[in-house]
Amino acid sequence: GFHGLVTGLAQKEGFDVLCRPADHLFREGPEGNGTDEAHFNALFAGGGDDSNMPSTRIMPEQLTDNAISILELMDACHLAASRSEARRLITQGGVFADEQKVESIDVKFTADQLKTGIRLRKGKKVYHKAYME
Repeated sequence: GFHGLVTGLAQKEGFDVLCRPADHLFREGPEGNGTDEAHFNALFAGGGDDSNMPSTRIMPEQLTDNAISILELMDACHLAASRSEARRLITQGGVFADEQKVESIDVKFTADQLKTGIRLRKGKKVYHKAYME
């Protein structure tokens, strides 16, 4: 069965091959030449370069009283399938804005913050930038 196949592969190839971290594969690429390392570091190592990050432009008409709520922002950026999923992610502590945990569903962002650009993170790996021109 499947378990026997995996066990056989582990013995044949060495367990380390099966368990190689995905970031190693991303960093080095399948040939191990390091071509994606700069991209990886820019996005995930706090390099600050978000030019490769998915982004969503927020339009002035999406603001209410010159601000947008975190729920509306996550919806606009398609970071949750629904408002209720966004609410659950926030209450479980899985949403970050500029690497600060979003503590409440009542958090709002101003037009000035959006003009600077807001780096959103959902969970450990999903990054998205919201901005306004």
